[in-house]
Amino acid sequence: MFRRHIAECVALCNRLPRLAHLVFVTGGATDAEEAHALAVGEEVGRATHALLEQASGASVAVTVVVTNSSDAPPLLAARLAQRTRRSPRINMSVALTATELSRDPLGRAGMNELL
Repeated sequence: MFRRHIAECVALCNRLPRLAHLVFVTGGATDAEEAHALAVGEEVGRATHALLEQASGASVAVTVVVTNSSDAPPLLAARLAQRTRRSPRINMSVALTATELSRDPLGRAGMNELL
């Protein structure tokens, strides 16, 4: 599964050379599964960013958002739009929950992950 995911991302980068962000939104995580989903999301985000640099020379920011059924799609969409409009140079790969996004804009929440 992960290899196919990377191959699709590399193909996307090759077709869209100005691509700056990839955003993955997962659904269905329960509160009990959230910590595990975040850990997997962090690893997938870092690995995707690194492999895209190696395979296509593209420095693409990767954002992974873990959601559940109680998250508000309009707020999530607004926060993700904020992320894609900013320069991602500080946090090229970040995994967050939709709850974290509802409290903080993505840039600030991503900075909190680094600190």
